[in-house]
Amino acid sequence: MTSDHRNVLFIIADDWSPLARCYGNDVIRTPHVDALAGRGVVFDYAFCTSPSCAVSRACIMTGHHSHTHGQYGHCHGIHGFRTHPFIPSLPGILRSRGYATACIGKKHVEPPSVYPFEYEPEVDARSPDDMAAKVTRFLANNRGRPFYLHVGSTYPHRAGASFGNERTHAGITPTSYNAAEVVVPPFLPDLPEVRADLVEYYESVSRFDQVVGAVMAALEASGRAGETLIFVTTDHAMPLSRRQGVRVRQRPPLPADRLPPRAAQARHAQPGADELDRFLSHHPPVVRRPPAG
Repeated sequence: MTSDHRNVLFIIADDWSPLARCYGNDVIRTPHVDALAGRGVVFDYAFCTSPSCAVSRACIMTGHHSHTHGQYGHCHGIHGFRTHPFIPSLPGILRSRGYATACIGKKHVEPPSVYPFEYEPEVDARSPDDMAAKVTRFLANNRGRPFYLHVGSTYPHRAGASFGNERTHAGITPTSYNAAEVVVPPFLPDLPEVRADLVEYYESVSRFDQVVGAVMAALEASGRAGETLIFVTTDHAMPLSRRQGVRVRQRPPLPADRLPPRAAQARHAQPGADELDRFLSHHPPVVRRPPAG
């Protein structure tokens, strides 16, 4: 990570297990994630801090465990969990240093005083076109400022009849799979019902990949990609039996860290190396961004 990488683009999926070509799955079609992995670092041993969405996101944005930041559960509806008001966060720290900050899509942490994003537009978090349009607007309005851009897709979270693939979203190209080709993980029984569910999940993952591609295209078009540190990750793993909870060890994906163009091939972080290895570790390399100006 060099001082040239002043900006941060943080793309986070919703319930994504390590399903991508760069993780050795030859069935899933994730060309945009794989392209980023091909010039960056793929973390094979990145561990989720919590299997709960809001808790994990609070851990990522504060760099603290839930017993410190206080958001033990979901912030919506009757749950009402909140991060302690005295806890610093990535958008708060970087905004105080003159950075432009935006959350486009799902945030799922509270309160706004702890997570003070300047720009939080209404957006279809399942539409590549809408997400990219909001990214373009944010970057165009902040040409002279370093930025922290948090992009939260709601793929591949369950929605609608299964994973929401029956719905139409601007910019989505349908990506179909068949039950015979999907890989049934060892912690699930190889049954027709499981394969049918995985078919829908695979398509939803491919839709997330299209969001990644659209957002990356918007960043490239702005001319600022070469000075931007990029993360692509998730809050926790797939919403299938015995995977989202704490009984089974999870390895959510983290193809991350934009490297200079001379890095022609993807490299994989090694276990035990001094690399990102858990979601709390997102925080330090981001807060080390230099002050604006």
